[in-house]
Amino acid sequence: MEECSAEPPIMAGPTGPGPGGDSGSMHRGWSNHRSGSGGGAVVVTGPVVQQHRGDHHQQHHQAQLTKHKIRDLPGLLKHGLHLRKKSQSPDTIPGPSTGPPLHKSCSQSFPCAARAVRNAFLSNGPYPAKDKIHLARIIRRSYVGVELVQWLCEQCVYVRCRTTGVRVWQVLLELGVLLSVDQRIVFADSNSYYQFCFEECDSASCEFRSNEGEWPEAVRLLLQLAPYVQFRSGGGANSQHKTLYQQLSLKENCLQLRSPQTENREVICRVHVSSDSYLSVHTYSSLEAQELLRIVGKKMDRGDEDMVLAVVSHTGERRLLHSSDCVYSESLTPQGRLVACHRDLTEIMPPLTDSAELCRRTVRLLGMNTWDVAAALTLLDWSLFNSIHEQELVYYTLSRAPGSGQAGALSVLLQRCNEVQQWVMSEVLMCPSLSKRVQLLKKFIKIAAHCKAQRNLNSAFAIIMGLNTAAVSRLNQTWEKCPGKFKKLFSELELITDPSLNHKAYRESFKRMKPPKIPFMPLLLKDITFIHEGNKTFHDNLVNFEKLHMIADTVRLIRHCQSDQPGNEVSGGDSAEVRASVHYLHIIDNQQTLFQLSHKLEPRA
Repeated sequence: MEECSAEPPIMAGPTGPGPGGDSGSMHRGWSNHRSGSGGGAVVVTGPVVQQHRGDHHQQHHQAQLTKHKIRDLPGLLKHGLHLRKKSQSPDTIPGPSTGPPLHKSCSQSFPCAARAVRNAFLSNGPYPAKDKIHLARIIRRSYVGVELVQWLCEQCVYVRCRTTGVRVWQVLLELGVLLSVDQRIVFADSNSYYQFCFEECDSASCEFRSNEGEWPEAVRLLLQLAPYVQFRSGGGANSQHKTLYQQLSLKENCLQLRSPQTENREVICRVHVSSDSYLSVHTYSSLEAQELLRIVGKKMDRGDEDMVLAVVSHTGERRLLHSSDCVYSESLTPQGRLVACHRDLTEIMPPLTDSAELCRRTVRLLGMNTWDVAAALTLLDWSLFNSIHEQELVYYTLSRAPGSGQAGALSVLLQRCNEVQQWVMSEVLMCPSLSKRVQLLKKFIKIAAHCKAQRNLNSAFAIIMGLNTAAVSRLNQTWEKCPGKFKKLFSELELITDPSLNHKAYRESFKRMKPPKIPFMPLLLKDITFIHEGNKTFHDNLVNFEKLHMIADTVRLIRHCQSDQPGNEVSGGDSAEVRASVHYLHIIDNQQTLFQLSHKLEPRA
């Protein structure tokens, strides 16, 4: 038997056996291929790749290109190449080939698999599309990254952790099926907004389109690309920022583990009782509608048997709550406000400009001990302040998203400070009797002084600012009848609110106090904001650690203030009536109503 030479045997004319007999016995495993031309050569191909003349090697060349494309696909994806280009069919694999595109089955097509996951989310996902304002334009039908990952973890058996879910959505982002509203190239398991591209497969026999129930298999296919897109952010400064963000996220997770009462956290619930006022209820998030109605009825001297709670939307629609419903729900805030009303859906109180209603109102605060009221305010503020973590101040100032869950306790304390100020104004202006109004002024001045003595400057500031508002300070007859010693005490208290020399009086007074103490939180946030806005974070791609040290020194004040617990000096009479007076505040939230009441009490001369 003759040996195979470097060149395969070529025969002219019709195909026949090779020069040694049967070609099958001589070249086992080899195949013959006739050229398309009538007199073309017959090429015998074997396991060794050989070069040939003419076009007889086209089939073998295409097979080799396919192998190269599949082998180079991970590298192309890793460097950010999108699988679908506008100049290509969505079901072709990109590559350097200049020949005709190579189509493959849709059951093995990554873009088709990505579209299947998209369609499954749009059809079965429980999360509605949201509109977002971005760069002065409204982005319609957007979805939040947290919700996308949560749905995938709950619905797909192949996604067993959030990290895997993030990688799947990152693949969709790479393929162009998912689009980032903020033009980000890395998918984030956060409150970032995303949209879907609604291009469909051109193939009429697409397996994923005809059988929508196969979308979990599409996820399984996309997971093959997950190892190549997890490093999509690249290196350099971006990767450093990502690493730093991940470290902050880990610390944030530790912070959440430190708070065992996250399911039943302290909240402030607003229940509107008239068209111009509401009842601020400091409670826990597990409060039910029946208990809230009991609180409203007792505070407003109304029977709760004839009252119901309703959620009123911005369009005026009302949805009644059942007695066992949890009234504090995150979903109630964007939908509307809580309203306590009669069963016929009429308001339980007329507008407060009705003088007859105010004349019947009882001023319970006049019968309470001022030290006990100040102690109740301090203990409530300390409960909120002591639950604040240092990181919340940074999140609140730098994230520009105060409503996020990363600064929950801080947001509640700031809301409480504003409402104490409004409560002082409302109590004074809802008192039609001049003599009782003078007594209220004296009460509030003493309460502010006691709060300062108890090292609670947050409530002391709020009370002083409430008495200094235009609607109250213009009551000349009331202030003239106030005794001189109270006016002098009030003038001394006003000194700590003096903003001159960057609040020098407040800072020196607060520095002399020993912990535990409660600072005036808005001023602390102002200091952090000035440091952040007035100094660059980076200089020539170098981190400005001096700025970070300044922020850390300011934030570290929280730890110093919380280093001890309130002792007997803050203890007062443990009266349920006193606690109710500071936990449930009746507040007028309409500035026009406040000035109308002020001018009714003391008209202009």
